[in-house]
Amino acid sequence: MDNLYKVKINGAEVETTEEQVVNTIAYITHGLKEIDKDDFTAKYNAKQSDTSKQTKVKDYLTRLQQQEIIIGSGKSGVQTYDFAATYQKFDKSTNT
Repeated sequence: MDNLYKVKINGAEVETTEEQVVNTIAYITHGLKEIDKDDFTAKYNAKQSDTSKQTKVKDYLTRLQQQEIIIGSGKSGVQTYDFAATYQKFDKSTNT
């Protein structure tokens, strides 16, 4: 995973790798798994009266919490993440 991507952070353009992007998304997803879904949706619904948005938020959180994430250890003991069911590493040698 050595593809480079340009992202804007606070208006500055920086380069990042595909692996860093995946690890960041997985880190956030892993953190969202710890949220009490019922408590969160009750508080969200109290502030948001649009029932369509209420349903979407509950569905998004449900899907995130059901996502299987493999947590491993990378270089220098840094925690790494992999979305086992949805993310696959591209093998340059076989183009698969």
